[in-house]
Amino acid sequence: MRLLRPGAITEIVGRSSSGRTSLFTACLGEATAAGGVAALVDADETFDPASAARAGVDLARLLWVRCAGRRDAALRATDLLVRCPGFALVGLDLGEAAPPLPPAAAFRLKFAVERMGAALVIVGRRRVAGAGASLVVETVRAGLEWAGPGPVPTRLALLVAAAAAERCEPALREGALAVVTPAAHAKILEANAAARAGGVGPGMTETEARARCPALVSRPWVDAHVAAARAALLEAALGVSPRVEDAGAGVVHVDAAGLERLHGSPAALGAHLLGQARRV
Repeated sequence: MRLLRPGAITEIVGRSSSGRTSLFTACLGEATAAGGVAALVDADETFDPASAARAGVDLARLLWVRCAGRRDAALRATDLLVRCPGFALVGLDLGEAAPPLPPAAAFRLKFAVERMGAALVIVGRRRVAGAGASLVVETVRAGLEWAGPGPVPTRLALLVAAAAAERCEPALREGALAVVTPAAHAKILEANAAARAGGVGPGMTETEARARCPALVSRPWVDAHVAAARAALLEAALGVSPRVEDAGAGVVHVDAAGLERLHGSPAALGAHLLGQARRV
């Protein structure tokens, strides 16, 4: 099955941690590896350039449009990009809050991609393009589903580089912290919760990040510190379940099947695991 269909809309839908982002990243890698130029409209700024590069995406051939949660701006940017010549792939990541497109808007996108010949891939929790999509792929993670308080499924996704710096310097937990590339013109790789609340996100230059968050403290990426933090996170997960998977980028999947007698409800298990992770 070919997901990249020139002149057509493909939707990749699924719950968080179901593999939808990994599948979309593979599409970006395929497009850029073939020498094409791709554009990503990122509604929630969740794209991780470092992970994408490790997955084979040529970042020099990728235009990343960050929308800071503004889905109206994301839709306008997508409508503009699919009308621009030169893009082999335009991707729109709407995340968990994916609003359905009005039929007129969906067919406007459909006609635009047909005229320009680009492949448009829309990623999100649910379908939004209706009959405008020529292919819909739903991703499902078999046998494992995270649950947390409230109606929205959650997962444990720690920012391992920022956590590694905080483990080495506990005082950094009190403020905004970013991990940056060790280069003359440093760029943000990861940011802790306080920094993200101040508008700091991956891919920004350190200068841009400090303009948004003047109190920001930065630390360089240190491989040894990150490796130690990942090992500690895995150890914490193994203290809860014997079946864990290191998914990279600070994400550990834990199989919760059969653990109800030990830890209670899925919400209680999640709280216990989060407490374990914070202690390491």
